[in-house]
Amino acid sequence: MAVRSSGALPLSEIQTEFGGANPIGMSEYYGDGDYVQDGAEDGDGNAIPESGALDISDFYDTETQIKAFFVVIGGGGGGGGEQGGGGGAGGYRSSWNSEASGAGSSAESSLVFDTGTEYTVTVGAGGAGSTGTGRGSGGSNSVFGSITSNNGGGGAGNGQAAGAGGSGGGASSQTSRAAGTANQGTQGGTFAAFQGVGSGGGGGASVQGQNAPANGVGGRGGPGQTSTITASSVVYGGGGGGGGRSGITFGSGGVGSNGGGNGAAASSGAAGQAGTANTGGGGGGGANGGGNGAAGGSGKVVVRILTSQYSGTNSGSPTVSTSGDYTILVYNASGSITG
Repeated sequence: MAVRSSGALPLSEIQTEFGGANPIGMSEYYGDGDYVQDGAEDGDGNAIPESGALDISDFYDTETQIKAFFVVIGGGGGGGGEQGGGGGAGGYRSSWNSEASGAGSSAESSLVFDTGTEYTVTVGAGGAGSTGTGRGSGGSNSVFGSITSNNGGGGAGNGQAAGAGGSGGGASSQTSRAAGTANQGTQGGTFAAFQGVGSGGGGGASVQGQNAPANGVGGRGGPGQTSTITASSVVYGGGGGGGGRSGITFGSGGVGSNGGGNGAAASSGAAGQAGTANTGGGGGGGANGGGNGAAGGSGKVVVRILTSQYSGTNSGSPTVSTSGDYTILVYNASGSITG
């Protein structure tokens, strides 16, 4: 129900419409703050100020919309085979607390809900690892309403270049790496000076995968992105490590980062390690001698909303908790939320 359009307007009526704490203070109700959505307008189309002077009359004929903060992580890419590159992390998008989105980009605007509308949540699966010399499969996109985080790209196999995605897959010892998606992730690492004997790590949500650092040594997966949306500090979206090569001194698999799987150790035919479920981490690359790449980790969707604005209606069995004024829904599988 909208705030009245004229006459005496008590602060309590603004609080009833938008939420807030006691004692009531006008400073709680700047536009694009905790309680008033970005772009909120009065009945005449005038924006509620985001700073400076704020007057009771600014709230005539205003109506709340529900601000939903989010972190959305796509499914990680699978690792490549036969000294293959690490799988790229799933795309990473965030609107929470001015924390960075993928590749260090600025936080996005929150999603504004319409009351009574159901919003779909899709949690993307991790991509399969490669068998043989092919690249790993890309993961699947994760979606929250109009927000889509792309799948992680598959790591290169010795016979097939890496796949692009939210973050790109790392190079094999013979074929090229791939790019990430702008504002979601980074590119994979390359074989650099070690073509034929080195593979790259998969791109991470914050930093690209490491180039092969030495003969027979796979690059590390790129680091992921830190988020506090769940009220704890958690890092999501690490790249998978590149596969190692046997028969070379100090040969080893690259270490996966923040949910990304380790590349296979330097043992002929060894398989990489899988990315961790619900982190969007990339899968590790396989070693030479026929080592298979490993699967990427599935994605995740986290929604944070003022408890006073939460309808209590959802599907898909998210984990629901509270922190201060907020309700937090963590989706490890697909479902929905109603505004």
